[in-house]
Amino acid sequence: MTVEVREGGSRVGFKIIDINGGKETWLAHVSLFRGNPMVGKYYVNTRAMEEVGIPAIRSAGQGSLLIVDEIGKMELLSRDFLRVLEEVTPKVHFLGTVFTAYRFNPGVRGFVERFGFRVVELSRVNRDLVYGEIIRELGRVLGL
Repeated sequence: MTVEVREGGSRVGFKIIDINGGKETWLAHVSLFRGNPMVGKYYVNTRAMEEVGIPAIRSAGQGSLLIVDEIGKMELLSRDFLRVLEEVTPKVHFLGTVFTAYRFNPGVRGFVERFGFRVVELSRVNRDLVYGEIIRELGRVLGL
């Protein structure tokens, strides 16, 4: 999962966290990782996915719930990210968030289409309703 990091009320970057293993590292920062690719005003730590994200995805066990927050521009700077998701997805229950421009990214669009994922676009208007729907669907799929 990715979380924003704030200092003095301003967002300075994002960390990537393996919530099962507890490992975390900077995914992007406004001043660290200079010389690396940028997404918006953030320099992206291109090693973050290899150090935390990909091992976390690979550790998902058969039939487990794999939640990926998010499939976005920063994560996609890793060449292996989507490939590993495609390897693991057939054996897990998958819930992910994806940036809205996914339709224009052939790799992400293909991933969504290959697995026939239901895509729900969130807005301020529907987010509370969709939250309840997702919880009910997860309960049904996981037999809870």
